[in-house]
Amino acid sequence: MHRSAYENPAFLTLDGRDLEPEAPALCAGMPGVLRGEGVFEAFLVKDGLPTPYLGDHAARLVRSAALIDMDAGVEPMEGLERFLDRLGRENSWRVRLTLFRRSDDGVSRMWTASPAAPPPAEIALVIADMRRDPLDPLAGAKTLSRATLQLARRKAQAAGAFEALIPTLDGDLAEGTSSNFFVVRHGVVRTPGLDRGILPGVTRAGVLAVCRENGIPTEETRVEISDLEQADEIWLTSAILGVQPVVRMVGMSLDLPGAAGPLLPKVQSAWRDTWDARLARP
Repeated sequence: MHRSAYENPAFLTLDGRDLEPEAPALCAGMPGVLRGEGVFEAFLVKDGLPTPYLGDHAARLVRSAALIDMDAGVEPMEGLERFLDRLGRENSWRVRLTLFRRSDDGVSRMWTASPAAPPPAEIALVIADMRRDPLDPLAGAKTLSRATLQLARRKAQAAGAFEALIPTLDGDLAEGTSSNFFVVRHGVVRTPGLDRGILPGVTRAGVLAVCRENGIPTEETRVEISDLEQADEIWLTSAILGVQPVVRMVGMSLDLPGAAGPLLPKVQSAWRDTWDARLARP
């Protein structure tokens, strides 16, 4: 079974103190530990340079924190520059910032980093048996309370899939356990709207912008299971994966082109160009 790289970080900094990853770090009585009262963001760092969408991750961190009545601080990404110095200017890293609520209602800030592995060459999905409530006020927050999502991910991997797509209470599809998805049909790129109780993915927003800039029609709307059955292409997106093609839906007979999809190369190329252009800005 796939295990998250975050379970074995190579670097750890807590409230400005550099610690060994195996060392005890968090107080057992913290609400962030006992009850999952906390939020997080994860992104890639390549050759010492963080994602050019860092500002979008910071804004989402602030929003997630506000939704659980937590103050992310004046500088949400506090400590990143010092942490990047620890990582050095070589290799690629999956970096995560986690904010834990303390017993005094303050916030502990933990940075962790693990080597970034390349995304899987083939991605298979399965429909989860859990449901998402589009009206849940915390549906759009990236919180530490992820037991249900992790269970859906474990079941997906046990079924031979990489990720699970979560239906809403209404039966349409919301998102993955840690990703967003797109369905392409007749040249139109569709993805569930924010009103379907999804996390506002940073990469999701970037892909929508890239499509619009390149004249590719997009729709943010309900996506039904029947839309998967009629799809010409299906993509999975996240800050760690980028934009990756889906080749198979477990339990469904689909003819998906994977990396050979007609729109995917154009979107991936434009996404990389946008990434590089934003990195080049002062």
